Amino acid sequence: MAKKRRIALFINPYDHFERLCFTGIERFANQHGPWEYDSLTGIFGHTVTDLGAWGGDGVLGFLRKQETGERIVAAGVAAVNISNLDPGVFVPAVRRDYTTTGVIAAEYFLHRGYENHAFYGSLTPDVDMKRIVEHSFTARLQKEGHTCSVLYQQRESEWKKDAQRNHQELLDWLRSMPKPVAVLATEDLRAARLLVACRDLGLNVPEDVAVLGKGNDEWVCKFTRPSLSSICEDYSEIGYQAAALLYRLMEGAKRPSASVLVAPGPIITRQSTDVTVTGDVLVRKALRYIAQHACDPITVADVVGQLPIHRTRFEFVFRRALHRPPYTEITRVRMDRAEKLLAETTCSVSEVAAQCGFGNYSSFSVAFKRETGVSPRTYRRQSRPAEARQSPGQVRL
Repeated sequence: MAKKRRIALFINPYDHFERLCFTGIERFANQHGPWEYDSLTGIFGHTVTDLGAWGGDGVLGFLRKQETGERIVAAGVAAVNISNLDPGVFVPAVRRDYTTTGVIAAEYFLHRGYENHAFYGSLTPDVDMKRIVEHSFTARLQKEGHTCSVLYQQRESEWKKDAQRNHQELLDWLRSMPKPVAVLATEDLRAARLLVACRDLGLNVPEDVAVLGKGNDEWVCKFTRPSLSSICEDYSEIGYQAAALLYRLMEGAKRPSASVLVAPGPIITRQSTDVTVTGDVLVRKALRYIAQHACDPITVADVVGQLPIHRTRFEFVFRRALHRPPYTEITRVRMDRAEKLLAETTCSVSEVAAQCGFGNYSSFSVAFKRETGVSPRTYRRQSRPAEARQSPGQVRL
């Protein structure tokens, strides 16, 4: 029988994302435990007041303070940090891969034809992590010859103290940018604030301003008008990988030299980015037809049949405007539709395939994995982080 472990858990049960991390921790514990939990506050099990006298096996969670790191080192106990703040160099961390997050956001906007871009962040204590997203986002855009406007505003508690001035600063920033523009925000709540500012300025979303959030907090994303597109962050998987690392440390493994990074989940497209930008009239007409009929299904010949142009000339004009062939756009619309159905409905994968213009499950699954990098079932799991998951995470112990 496996040895029972006592874990000091630094999790705030009132925080939505920290609760999601706990679902991953508990999933690992169910596979490799048993684990029992103590906490500093007594919310989970016994209260931990002195790590040195505590006698447990490991510390896990959002370890944000240097003082906590010093106590962990003094106690000689295995520990893993999940937060973006660093309690000390001797406490390893499992974190989100912010470099990849910035890159996929940039490519998402580039694929939709945007040439003007912006980044909106907040000066929270973990601003260094937000800078990583910003730098990778802007670097990817610069490779295509694009620039990016950047605005950081005060953290939420400070923002409210002078809300009128801060809102005016946001309005002035939006007003100053050439349109159409695509904006990446560091949190869904910041993105929601952008949508309010666009409404106050009479700017159309997504035609004038496309807005992409991060975190995919479904309550926020579906509450906003228009609904907010967002980058999923697989908090449950972060918790799972953090628990797995702690397990290895408790078994005597060496501390890793760098943070363990968990890749972002998919981008969930909702109304705030659901548009492709181009100035060519014929290409816009083709895009409208593709958007309406891609799942019928259609071919490039069907699209050309709607336009007063020869196919060879059309494909040249389309590539010049969007830097991709028209068939790729048909596939993109089908995949967007498939992603939405997988994320927001209970349709089976076979039903999703049929509704997206694929003749069978196999061809759909191959195409979906080629376009997104994951299988339809994996995408569904990643886009629903709040759900209890039955499939075990993949990790080397």
